[in-house]
Amino acid sequence: MISQRFRVSLTVVLLTIGTVVACGVPGDSSFKRTPSDKIPFNLADTTTTSSSSSTTTTVSDSPLPTTIAPLPQIEEFSLYFVAGSQVVEVPTPVFAPASLGQVLILLENGPPAGDVSTGVRSAIPARAKSIPNQSRGLVTIDLPTDFFTGMEPQDQRLAVAQYVLTVTALAGVGQVKFTQEGVPISVNNGNGQATEPGQELVHEDYERLLKPGAPDVTVPPATTIPAPPDDAGSTTITA
Repeated sequence: MISQRFRVSLTVVLLTIGTVVACGVPGDSSFKRTPSDKIPFNLADTTTTSSSSSTTTTVSDSPLPTTIAPLPQIEEFSLYFVAGSQVVEVPTPVFAPASLGQVLILLENGPPAGDVSTGVRSAIPARAKSIPNQSRGLVTIDLPTDFFTGMEPQDQRLAVAQYVLTVTALAGVGQVKFTQEGVPISVNNGNGQATEPGQELVHEDYERLLKPGAPDVTVPPATTIPAPPDDAGSTTITA
């Protein structure tokens, strides 16, 4: 006979198996769809809310626009230097159109490197930096206070001639006068005579100092050319 204890144990086992089967363990190999209203905790929701932001990048197949700056134009401008006791014309490349600032920088830098046998030089002292000011057709050149210090009278006349002949070759410029620290000064004209302080000088005042024909000066391919603006302190560009 089966004992009372064995019957209780068997009853517990059978109840446990029945509970497991009742909790959803399928009795066959097929799957059964659970109604949506029976799924807890909104597990059937198909949308997800995210707090992160996204960035959309659009790639266009059209080519990017390109802008090509026009190349600066170069022209020859006549600078005036000294050969012996006269002034000679030396064609020199400058940015077009030639401006007051750039031609004065080139003039004060001295003649271009070339054949030393030509004997071309400048009566303008090395490292001299004038300050120009243009008002219509008149250019005022303010010279350093020590510009003429230790200079021979002949070179004083030639240096002034270099400035006047060069500057009056610019379009629209007809007269030149000289100052120092803003005060009008007297200079020597082409005849070697002293002018009135601040007297306006023209090309014809120094024509007698011109030597016929230009010297055979070779301008190197890489020439330092000041930028076009009429600013004596403008930066230099190597062409």
